[in-house]
Amino acid sequence: MNLVQLLDAHTQWDELAVIGRGKDEGEAVSELVGMTRKGGEVRLYALQFDGAAREAQLRAEEKRLCHPPRRKRGTRRDDLENWEPAPHFPFGRLNSIRIGSRSFEITGGSQSLAVQEDWEKLVLLSEFLRCGYRPCETLACRELSDLTLTEYELRGVHRRLPRIGDRPLAVTAAPDSRTHCCRKRLRLAVGQGSARPYVLTDASSGSRCRFYIESLFLSDPWEETEKVFRDPRFLERMDAQGMEELKQRYFGMLSGFCPKGMFLPVVEYEAEDEVSLEFYQTEWLNTPHDPSSGEGASGMIFLMKPQHSEGRHGLPLKAAAVHSPVPGETGVLNLEVLRWHERSEQRNWTL
Repeated sequence: MNLVQLLDAHTQWDELAVIGRGKDEGEAVSELVGMTRKGGEVRLYALQFDGAAREAQLRAEEKRLCHPPRRKRGTRRDDLENWEPAPHFPFGRLNSIRIGSRSFEITGGSQSLAVQEDWEKLVLLSEFLRCGYRPCETLACRELSDLTLTEYELRGVHRRLPRIGDRPLAVTAAPDSRTHCCRKRLRLAVGQGSARPYVLTDASSGSRCRFYIESLFLSDPWEETEKVFRDPRFLERMDAQGMEELKQRYFGMLSGFCPKGMFLPVVEYEAEDEVSLEFYQTEWLNTPHDPSSGEGASGMIFLMKPQHSEGRHGLPLKAAAVHSPVPGETGVLNLEVLRWHERSEQRNWTL
């Protein structure tokens, strides 16, 4: 960096306004720092931090230091349990912001994960601080390397920034999803369900999820695929030669993933509308696996639809395929849930 670059960093905006309002969700904090205008373009900035994700990252780093990777191959369980959840912020994705009576649509954004290494962002933050921005205690006490600076682009050409002051300010966040890590073991009989409730707990965030098992059955992916290829709505989209080439490619991949005569277990379960679960066979999880080998990388995912819309306990009924095939005479399966996904709808906040 030289003095010319430093001067350019200080003149990267024509106008700057401080906001300094935010939202907490558990251990996650998002705070709108302020806005800048360069010509007709306006940018909105937010500082964000997820304490639960940071703690999970630190635990993973400690585990790697205390227990170096073994020379022998790890298991598929290792691959899944070593996965680190991404930070989840209240203002992760914003659709719009309203200041007083003026509304602004947000058309895009980007995140800077290492603010301390981006001197232009440091200059910007120092200017916001000089102009009166005072971060909340949670953000002020964290290392810069722990914080994420998010930049949002506002639609339109603007001649000046809106006056903020004490005016009412509201933001609209886009629908989002969050992945929770857990461990729950189940022993289920094919063709049966379970009336007992199961509860999942995310050790990092403390979030909980309840579900019921409606049934476990075996599905023949070869038969289901043949039904699709025989569907007139599908046939009318391709000529005979194209259809035959597609079938050969698809069944070639399917034979490597689930040989003919084998079946995929399907779990029908009840859970809240925003929740979806992943089920794995214990035997499959304990199988040695080298991620760099490309073994089992077929890219095939089967999305299943439940037979009914609602289960016996009044909750939405869902279905999840267990992507490890079994023989047709299988009677009992040992399954595990290692993660669940939680979807949130569009949210509105007044700051």
